[in-house]
Amino acid sequence: GYAAWMAMTIVPMMGVTLWRNVYAAVGMPRVFLIATLAALPINAAADYVLMFGIGDWQGMGLAGAGVASAIVAIGIFVGLGFYASKNSTMSRYHFFSRFPAPDLKRLKEMVRIGAPIGFTNLAEMGVYLLSTLVAGLFGIKALAAHAITLRLCGIFYAIPVGLSQAATVRVGHAVGAKDTDAIGVAARNAMILSIIGGSAAMAAILMAGDGLAWLFLDTADANAAAIAAIATPLLMALGVIQIGTGLGVVGSGILRGLKDTKMPMIFSCISYWGVGTIVFAIMVFGADFQTTGIWVGLAAGSLASTVLNGLRVRKKLKA
Repeated sequence: GYAAWMAMTIVPMMGVTLWRNVYAAVGMPRVFLIATLAALPINAAADYVLMFGIGDWQGMGLAGAGVASAIVAIGIFVGLGFYASKNSTMSRYHFFSRFPAPDLKRLKEMVRIGAPIGFTNLAEMGVYLLSTLVAGLFGIKALAAHAITLRLCGIFYAIPVGLSQAATVRVGHAVGAKDTDAIGVAARNAMILSIIGGSAAMAAILMAGDGLAWLFLDTADANAAAIAAIATPLLMALGVIQIGTGLGVVGSGILRGLKDTKMPMIFSCISYWGVGTIVFAIMVFGADFQTTGIWVGLAAGSLASTVLNGLRVRKKLKA
């Protein structure tokens, strides 16, 4: 039931993703942030009521969480569209008042630029899914430690992703204006901010040590200490790669602003499915480093992507 209802969220969430990118492109990302923050307590309340019931109604169990997600996804999509129709800045784009015939030339350009981005994301997500399957080979404790590190990776990954999207928008605007100097300034600023953000994230992770793992663990659980011990070297690996990962993600964002998405897709496949999987196969099955070897491999793939994207950005900016 949960899976069926979550499938219902796919279409509205595609719309939400579209609005997120539109608001970012016109320099209004705060609108999406506010919408998301407003939706969190609503989603939590709907989860509780629909899962556990209210009054004499017993609720829907886990399926209720799926219903809540579907309702909130539709609500965010409609809400962002409604705001776009009323806001003076957004209304000038005539989202709901003009419906021109499809422009095949522009649609082809969207596919040409967008499809490689989709495959890039798929390649990156795929290797992390594979890493989770491999971590499961070493038992529940190892899998739990890996899951903790993966969740924290997603949290810290938000920093370079945000900077990457900003870089795409700023570089894209400069490209549209045919302002070569502005392209370079936007790219350099994004990289500098990425280094600062990556350094802060690295320092936070390395100084926290196993403290971050304990945020996810119950001190009364007999297995908690063992899970934290396994997670510690994984978190160290996560911390070490923060600067490199950030630069790679921002580099990809700069290239997207330059409408260069095919090469980053190739770089992603080479880095994660070539370098990354080979290194973690050697470290995991050859050197018997188990989950630590997985994260060494993921780090190697991430750093390879950073180097390749960095060289590509340098070449494009010189051109």
